[in-house]
Amino acid sequence: MERATLIKLLMTDDQADFQLVPEAKDLELPLQELLHMDKKFKKLIQQLQIENLVEYKNMRYQLTNMGIFMAKLL
Repeated sequence: MERATLIKLLMTDDQADFQLVPEAKDLELPLQELLHMDKKFKKLIQQLQIENLVEYKNMRYQLTNMGIFMAKLL
């Protein structure tokens, strides 16, 4: 999974509408649990945190304002 898709997934996770991203239908676990467990996701999240697109807040990963802007552009 690439970073753009993960940003879209986080955006739709906040909106609780997975219709926008086909990859979301394939997830067997809730997105937030998957982000904590999978090494590949952790690495992507770390990259997005370095770029200030994602933050860990209220025990979940959320898009920052810049991340929301990027998700809308994608």
